[in-house]
Amino acid sequence: MINKVRKYIFAFRQLSDILNFNEIQAAYYAYVQSILSYGILSWGGAYISHINRLNITQKAILKAGFKKCKRYPTDLLFKETQILPVHKLYIKDLFVYIFKHFGSIFSPISHSHNTRYASKTGINAIQQHKSFSKTNCFYNAHILYRNYSSHFNESQLFNSNSVNIFKRKIKEWLLLISNEEAESLILVDFRRPATN
Repeated sequence: MINKVRKYIFAFRQLSDILNFNEIQAAYYAYVQSILSYGILSWGGAYISHINRLNITQKAILKAGFKKCKRYPTDLLFKETQILPVHKLYIKDLFVYIFKHFGSIFSPISHSHNTRYASKTGINAIQQHKSFSKTNCFYNAHILYRNYSSHFNESQLFNSNSVNIFKRKIKEWLLLISNEEAESLILVDFRRPATN
């Protein structure tokens, strides 16, 4: 995939001389993001060392297309272009996966005694049996939903009946939060107590 999208660095450098901002943005969505989004639920939970290589290529394409220098701040680049970095794309698609398949992903807690999980999310905790589980979208959906529910008001996002409206809300929200906050939604399991 890295090799597939890397060829667009040169192409977007050429396009930047003949296309305006909106046209570059449209070309990016059509040619680059379509590749990055394809099957992202299956590979988006890969180890961060692999995802970072793809992030570097994505940033190089955007900087070439929007005529930014190599040292241009990454956060500002994504904010100005309204484009999501790779890990946020994965989180967006994971949210949509949860939205569409909530009933088949989660099972409600049925016991009568009050526990931390019952009071915070009301869903059963999935057990991780192997380290491979950390890259699995089903496992990551549980982690994402638990972390989101424990830090944010669920009604902020999960109050729509339309998938398209939900996607728009997710993108707007992900553009507002920092990359570190986004990464912590799937990289940090709130069940483990923080260590000082």
